[in-house]
Amino acid sequence: MGALGQIVIFWMISLFRQHIVPFIVTTRKIVTTLLSILFFNHSSTIWQYVGIVVTLGIVVYDFKNEIAHQK
Repeated sequence: MGALGQIVIFWMISLFRQHIVPFIVTTRKIVTTLLSILFFNHSSTIWQYVGIVVTLGIVVYDFKNEIAHQK
């Protein structure tokens, strides 16, 4: 699965720009974490949710900034 993941990442880099891949990977990890918390009813603190929101906010900001500089 690790090799398949690397092939997909290589494909995404060749198809898109290299700055899109961290956005996709980070967003996938955040969604996976949130689904794990909700689906398996893991206990979490407010600070963990704050960390998720801050991380997602930074990723979205960086993505918008990258798109703005492409124009």
